[in-house]
Amino acid sequence: MLDLFGLSHQNKMLLRLYAMPLLFLVGTFIVLIAEDILQAATATPYMFNVLYMALWWVSLLLLGVACITFLYSTFLLWKWDKGEAAEMCHICGGIVTDRNGKYGPYYKCLACGANRSMYR
Repeated sequence: MLDLFGLSHQNKMLLRLYAMPLLFLVGTFIVLIAEDILQAATATPYMFNVLYMALWWVSLLLLGVACITFLYSTFLLWKWDKGEAAEMCHICGGIVTDRNGKYGPYYKCLACGANRSMYR
């Protein structure tokens, strides 16, 4: 799918690496917008006070998770850039993630999408 946009391997890797923090950040904004819509729709603002507080805490939690996953992704990118990554792709040298599949654990490259068995 990303080949349709003409992205290079490095841009694909960055997009895949930072997709999860971006999704959590978008989720934060969706929850905050839902809170504003709910607040504007109710006639009495104190009627759903518990729901407002719950939505506020959920948005704060999503923002915290977005920050943590962003920092983790940045740490992985930094280690890869320094050449100290635990594993790298055997084809293009990109960052790999650990996955479990039908035939056991394997590495999947974030840049080119190649798969490689862990027990090779």
